[in-house]
Amino acid sequence: MNSRKLAVFVEGQTELVFVREFLKQWYGYNVSIVGFDCYNLLAKEFCDAEYRYGNEDSENYFMIVNVGNDNSVLSSIVGRLKFLRNKGFKLVVGLRDMYSTQYIRDAKKHEIVDEVSQRHANSVKDVLRDIEDGTFVDFHFAIMEIEAWFLGMDGFLERLDSRLTRDFVIKNLNINLDADPENTIFHPAAELGKIYALVDKRYDKHKSDISSIMSLLTNDDFLRLINSGKCNTFKMFAESLLGVKF
Repeated sequence: MNSRKLAVFVEGQTELVFVREFLKQWYGYNVSIVGFDCYNLLAKEFCDAEYRYGNEDSENYFMIVNVGNDNSVLSSIVGRLKFLRNKGFKLVVGLRDMYSTQYIRDAKKHEIVDEVSQRHANSVKDVLRDIEDGTFVDFHFAIMEIEAWFLGMDGFLERLDSRLTRDFVIKNLNINLDADPENTIFHPAAELGKIYALVDKRYDKHKSDISSIMSLLTNDDFLRLINSGKCNTFKMFAESLLGVKF
């Protein structure tokens, strides 16, 4: 019997793989403690993403849904609130990147603008405030992309290739891995791609790319990021997902 039953809606494949692998790692790969089913949302229908772990009787059960579009995460949740309540879910968690074409239009430049970020976050809060009591949906943005979280826990880079030290990266790309990427890097996926290219590797947000990164990470990496003061959006997302306060 599960004590927590959550639905998690994410914008793409990268986020889906991140969430499922993070959950497995966090709960020690114990199917009695964690279970989930993964889906792709195609033509408004839940289609099996061919990945199941544990089952609905696991202590913590998650339905992870890739909606396939950053702008559709909120609407996909809103349109299914009654369905999700009827299925017994206790919380719906949304995750999408702040980076988008609309953000660039609003910012009028390729830079992080706090006022624009706040405006986008508030627009989601306004929608949710109008349709529900505020306790059933918890919506999160990664600023500016989920790849910022990887750059915030840069220790995996040296595991990927021993040459990718902080000094090597700053010397060749002027990317300071000690700084908070959510304050300094507008397009984290592109910057991560540049770092990979330094050692003749490619990062293209493919399933194999994100799976490879997640295989290098441990709970210590996640905890260090949470306690580092960097990437506060990850801390808030993890608290919502895990039901804990760090």
